[in-house]
Amino acid sequence: MFLDTTASGQLEHVAMVESRAQMPVAVDRNRSAHPFGPSWHTLLVHLLHADDLNGPPLAQARRRVRYTGPRKIVHSPRAVEAGEGVQDHAGVEQGQGKGRVSRRFPQVEPLVCCGFVSSGRLHLLRRSLAALVRHFEEHEPAVSYELAWVDNDSGPDALEVYREFDFERVALYRVNYGATHAFNTLLFDLCRRSEFVMTMEEDWEWIAERSHKPAVAWAMHVLQEDTLVLGVLLRQELDYKASLSEWMTTKDGTVEYRRHCRKPDGMGWGAWTNGAAVWKRHVLEAEIGRQNEDWGDGAELEYAQRVGQKFCTAQLRLEAACETTACNSAARHIGEAPNGTLLRSPGWETHIVGFE
Repeated sequence: MFLDTTASGQLEHVAMVESRAQMPVAVDRNRSAHPFGPSWHTLLVHLLHADDLNGPPLAQARRRVRYTGPRKIVHSPRAVEAGEGVQDHAGVEQGQGKGRVSRRFPQVEPLVCCGFVSSGRLHLLRRSLAALVRHFEEHEPAVSYELAWVDNDSGPDALEVYREFDFERVALYRVNYGATHAFNTLLFDLCRRSEFVMTMEEDWEWIAERSHKPAVAWAMHVLQEDTLVLGVLLRQELDYKASLSEWMTTKDGTVEYRRHCRKPDGMGWGAWTNGAAVWKRHVLEAEIGRQNEDWGDGAELEYAQRVGQKFCTAQLRLEAACETTACNSAARHIGEAPNGTLLRSPGWETHIVGFE
């Protein structure tokens, strides 16, 4: 072989390492030092001359290897106050104990991207994230998912949330660019790897008593089968604003749902929401495109009108004999003000360009 010299050289066999235990360095493949999240190891190999082992290397190679670990399950502050305590990771490898951690992080091939938007209300974001991760890990282990997050100027506290949760994709803005820009970033940039995307904002919390229902898997089943449906609602909606179909089932009879469409004579709601829902991400990008950022937060209605011209959403039946999204929703709104009124999700004040 040729080294960094003008003459060729012959490598001679000196020794063979038959196992990792015989190596002069320890490789933390079993993740005893860093049990959760990703960790990086750098393997550096030097080629030395047998007559000068302490001399400069004749050649060297460097390789950086990433090992992955289980995704953490973090209890929300509200759950801790309720006495649920902090997640105990004992018995993870054996799959023992409550809140078993079963997924790898980071997720290499996610099927659904869970997108969060926040601005200041990080206490709500923590609740929403903790409930969703626990739902996936405990009740939908077959669904590969990733977490994506756009934060609009929440300050240094946002870094604490980043350290608490395992996010695959993050954009932490130091300026509030608004909810519309954040959704565009999530839907068409951070979540580009996933076939489906879940819009969660930061103020939707998975309902504990319905968490045992595999709502995400059911939603994706409907989306894969019904070409008229672009998204599946996970939230409570104002059903009277939409045109509702009769209840139907998927071809295998496992999922009951009905279409939730825009009324021809309505304002435009029915086929889109920025709130909790699962969407066909690639179809959304190809057929509808981005939200119009010139409208600020008002872009949500204009976007709903565009979506409603081609597609419907769907609502699942999670409770027997339930006829509304009030009792069929998987996530509930937690953005209430002290007086009980709902607050808008983060972003600009609603405005139309040219008007104040």
